[in-house]
Amino acid sequence: MDTKNYKTLIEEMKASAIAGGSGLTDFNEGSVIMTIFESVARPIEQGYIDTRNGYANNLRAIPYSIFDFQQKVGQKASVSVVFTRNSAASFISIIPSGTRVSNGSLFFTTTETANIQVGEIESNSVEAIAENIGLEYNVAANTVTTLESTLSAEIVGVNNPYKATGGTDAETQTQMLRRFKNMINGLQGSNKYGITAGVLGIEGVRSVSIEEHFPPKSNIYNFTVYVDDGTGRLTEDLKNKCVDLINGDDTESNPGLRAAGINVDVQAAAIVSIEVAVTATIYRVEAARIQNDITTKLQQYINGLGIHENVVLSSIVVLLKQINGITDISGLTLNESTENISIGINQIARFENVTITIINQ
Repeated sequence: MDTKNYKTLIEEMKASAIAGGSGLTDFNEGSVIMTIFESVARPIEQGYIDTRNGYANNLRAIPYSIFDFQQKVGQKASVSVVFTRNSAASFISIIPSGTRVSNGSLFFTTTETANIQVGEIESNSVEAIAENIGLEYNVAANTVTTLESTLSAEIVGVNNPYKATGGTDAETQTQMLRRFKNMINGLQGSNKYGITAGVLGIEGVRSVSIEEHFPPKSNIYNFTVYVDDGTGRLTEDLKNKCVDLINGDDTESNPGLRAAGINVDVQAAAIVSIEVAVTATIYRVEAARIQNDITTKLQQYINGLGIHENVVLSSIVVLLKQINGITDISGLTLNESTENISIGINQIARFENVTITIINQ
């Protein structure tokens, strides 16, 4: 579909007025007729743009709509938190459901009431849910330490003894297309593509890898499905959902994906910890800001990789050079090596730490 811009529309209006013998002669900027033309041309131009965008989006959506194939919207992370008071007391302190806590920038809200019993300093552990979806909410243990809600004076602290889990980003168009290709290739359901597409369709699953076993593993399993929930791990609840989908329950709505007589094992991938060392040359920027930006970029890249996806040095160099203020990147190593890290079919890379050397230019 062709579109017309503002300038083209104005010229066509002028040409039409002249060719139609309207008698109009003043087409100078600021004239009454040009003011009318301009006020009409702007919404028409926008109409072309809106129509073009709608046309393109509808075309893109047609293949998906036939199969009722939906884009995954992402999930909110959850984390267990414990509240503390300033001293043991002879009364029970109550921390209500809906209390907001954070790591300083990312906010969580408790879903149940916490209590600190008589003579105790710490409360029972309660669940808190992220206020927005996203992988970034899978924060590390001992980082949710800020009380955002106003509580009784004796409540002085909060902490998360364990890492937050379950947060996933909304699926990108590229990820959706890759999952759609798997689904098309595996429409019969029982091959690798069908099982991969089926498991990827479960909300909360971020990446999948399948390893076949010849002969069967433990003399039982013909293949293993490795599943990642965005953190590199796999909760028991999500594992059960995957098993139920693959095995089915002999109903029309859930016939299962595996072939008859084939046994499947569902597991989390083995985490490969990645330690990075890098030297950054900077110009007229604060070293502390650069260190934080480098750490963030590395976490986003490495923790964004799925199962069986390699950690590539050149990709890291490109990402880090995009940081404003960095003029050069050198001395980059991964786990003390200058080679890419190959990730096996049953493995997933996860960021561990980074050692950064700063050189001021």
